Parts: sequence; C-alpha cells; structure tokens
Amino acid sequence: MKINSFLLIVSLLVVGCTNKVDVPAQEVDEIVVMKVPASLVQQYALSDTFIDVDAKAFSEIITNPDSLSAASSDDIAKMKAALYRFYKNVRLEDGIYICDIEDGKSINISESLFVTLKDNLQKMNDGVKKASEKGIEVVQSKPDSAYLNSLLN
Repeated sequence: MKINSFLLIVSLLVVGCTNKVDVPAQEVDEIVVMKVPASLVQQYALSDTFIDVDAKAFSEIITNPDSLSAASSDDIAKMKAALYRFYKNVRLEDGIYICDIEDGKSINISESLFVTLKDNLQKMNDGVKKASEKGIEVVQSKPDSAYLNSLLN
C-alpha cells in the first residue's frame, strides 16, 4: 500500500489517521485552498513583518469547516505566510522532513507558532516511520519551489 504525503497544514493541524496507521491525514491542504488576496499573503511572507497566528484556531477551522467565517482574510494570509517562511527551511532527507532552523525568531514568527509547526512536522515524521514499520510505503513530497509558490497565491 502507498500513501502519498502532501506536505503542510493538514499534517500541521488536523488530528487524524488514515488506513488505521498513525499517519496524519494527507488529503487536501486546507489552508492553501483558502482564498485570500495573493498580494496580502506575499506582503506578509516576503517582508520582515512579525507573524503570530493562533494555530489552535486554525485547527478548529479545518476540523469544522463551518467555522471558516471566523477566520479573517488577514489571519489566513498570515498563516500562509508563516507556513511559507517555515517550509522554506524544511528539506526532505531519506524520507524524513528536517527543519533547518532552531526558533521562530530566525524567520520572524512567534515562538509558539514555530513550536506548533515544528512539533507537527515531527508528528508527521513519526507517522511516516510507523507506517514504514507496518510495511506501508509513504511517498513524501518535497517542499520545493512549486509548493512554496502555492502558498503565496
């Protein structure tokens, strides 16, 4: 069995498993598809503006799509920008995602948001390892320029 992993916020914020193995749900990148003006996302992502977004609130939005209206365009843009900054510093090595930065300060996001992103990256890696131990092949997507650009739109 193969599971195709699509990197990002589903692994970041959605609590769930697929196929009864401890691999985070990897279906649709809910944050990426949230519509906000690209110029607003780019304004935050490409500037030195400090970003602090409540990741728990986004978790609620993803698990309960009816609450989407609770998220402002500005907060969605900030979340996409924070993800862009974070995943610019993530690489895939031997099927495991590795974050090359140590703290939120280095990418000008709050430490709590950074810890949430890093912890969830680790949970995704743990899920991949467990799936592999059960004989399930997991194909990880690289956080390449196409992926990063998708966050800016």
